[in-house]
Amino acid sequence: MVAYRRIDRLPDDSEEARMWLFGVARRVLANHRRGAVRRATIRLSYVDEPDKYSEVREAIEALPANQRELVQLVHWDGFSLREAAGIAGVSESTARGRYERARKRLHDSLRPAADAPVARLVPSGDAMAQPE
Repeated sequence: MVAYRRIDRLPDDSEEARMWLFGVARRVLANHRRGAVRRATIRLSYVDEPDKYSEVREAIEALPANQRELVQLVHWDGFSLREAAGIAGVSESTARGRYERARKRLHDSLRPAADAPVARLVPSGDAMAQPE
């Protein structure tokens, strides 16, 4: 509805329009998250199957919001870091700094046993983890 009401602001270029729509969606979701935190009444719980990715999700959720958003835009939504910066409304250099801090935090919080290969985030394509 927000995008429809602001359709006159939609860029003509299809790639810019896509990024604009993600920006609109980002702000709508941010408003929703703030409301959910204020209400603080609903908690999701996963039962039955053990979740092999819960540790990664928890580590990502523990990141500051501005770092978490960049990681999600790059690795879940498939945007380049430059595109994610545009969607987040920050400069490319600011996005790079936030992304690098997020990578370090995730590396530190997900550090495996000393002899296991270390997974690291790579901001290219759809590859999320590559052994070091």
